[in-house]
Amino acid sequence: SRHMAGDLDGRPTAAIDGDPTTHWSPGYLAQDAEWASYTQQDPVTFDHMDLQVVADGRHTVPTRLRIVADGETAAVVDVPAIEDQAEPDATVAVPIALPEAVTGRRIEIHIDASRPVTTIDWISKGPVVMPVGIAEWGIDGIREELPRGPFDSGCRSDLLTVDGEAVPVRVTGTMEAATT
Repeated sequence: SRHMAGDLDGRPTAAIDGDPTTHWSPGYLAQDAEWASYTQQDPVTFDHMDLQVVADGRHTVPTRLRIVADGETAAVVDVPAIEDQAEPDATVAVPIALPEAVTGRRIEIHIDASRPVTTIDWISKGPVVMPVGIAEWGIDGIREELPRGPFDSGCRSDLLTVDGEAVPVRVTGTMEAATT
């Protein structure tokens, strides 16, 4: 549905990268309608989720998920109560058994209900709902490794012009540096 503006590491791929220190956050305001989707080349079948949720008292916590496979609701599951941890960005493992196996190429996970955590908006001085943090959906067959290592764009003259004249540029570095 969306991701936290300005947080390149907070995209939905963070919830399928195998790294529990990264997480998807859709952004501030109501969380009960946010969703993440993943399209695989081949259909995946799964009957459980090894969910990992950020539960640190600073993130809203999902309480009900809806799994949609290829456009059809395949399961609606309640997330067991999750106790907040004291450490910022602490994750809690929450195994979820699905009522039956789900199969599909395009899998969407919707947050249908949540336990909101609020803070005070520094502009309006009113309460605002904090985003959920999904560290891992934990679905077998849905995983994406984040790019690592060196990056080199090669010399490009189609990216920048000054006074109508093409200026060749080359971008080099590491993928880790590019995301920070």
